[in-house]
Amino acid sequence: MKTLETERLILRAYTEEDAQGLYEYAKDPDVGPRAGWKPHESAEESREIIRTMFMPVEAWAIFLKEDGRLIGTIGLENDRHRDENSREIGYSLAKDMWGRGLMTEACREVLRFAFEELGLALVGICTAPDNERSQGVIRKCGFVYEGTIRHSYETWTGVCRDSRCYSMLREEVPCCGKKPRNWELWTAALQINSRQRELSPNKLISFVSYKLKLPTSKWELNIENSIL
Repeated sequence: MKTLETERLILRAYTEEDAQGLYEYAKDPDVGPRAGWKPHESAEESREIIRTMFMPVEAWAIFLKEDGRLIGTIGLENDRHRDENSREIGYSLAKDMWGRGLMTEACREVLRFAFEELGLALVGICTAPDNERSQGVIRKCGFVYEGTIRHSYETWTGVCRDSRCYSMLREEVPCCGKKPRNWELWTAALQINSRQRELSPNKLISFVSYKLKLPTSKWELNIENSIL
C-alpha cells in the first residue's frame, strides 16, 4: 500500500504498532459516535480494529508532519452500492485537530490517488444527516449529492440512521493526470448552477472568487492554465 504525502500530512498503511496512537483519539466520545461507531475502550480494542478492519482494506493512518502524531484515519472500502471499479471513502479525525482543514487536505490526496493511480471510475461517500463537519469536507472536495437513503444502517447504540450519499466521477476531476492549480476554485466551479456556467471564463473565475470571498487577483490564473 502506497504512502501518500501532503503539505502537512503523511498517510501510511496501518500496522498493529499504531494501536496506542489510534486509541488516543478514538476513545474520545465526540469522535466515533458521529460516524456511528463506539469510542474505543482500550489500546487492545484499537489493535483488533486495525487487524480486522483497517489492514484488509486500503486504510491509511494520518500523521501530522510537525510532531509525528497519529491524528486520524482515512480509507477506501468496497462500494456497497456499485461495481468493482468504484470505492467508498471514509475518515475520522482527532477532535483537537478539527477546524484546521486537515481532513480536507487528506481527502483530496486520497481522491487524487484513487482516480490517477488506481484508475477508479467513481468514489462515493455517505454520512449522517446531522454530521455537519463531515459534510463540510465533502463540499470542499467537490462531491455531488445523490440523495438520502432512509434507515441505511444501524449504529452501535441500535439506532437506525439515514445516510446522505455523495459521489464523484473520474471525468469530473480535472486534476487527473496533473495537479490542480487550485482545488478550491475547481470545487466551487462544480457547485455553481447551469445559468452561471454559461458565463465567459473570465467572468466565471470572477464569480467563483466572489463566492469564496477572495479577490480574483489571488488566483493569478489565466484561461490557458486554469483548471476550468
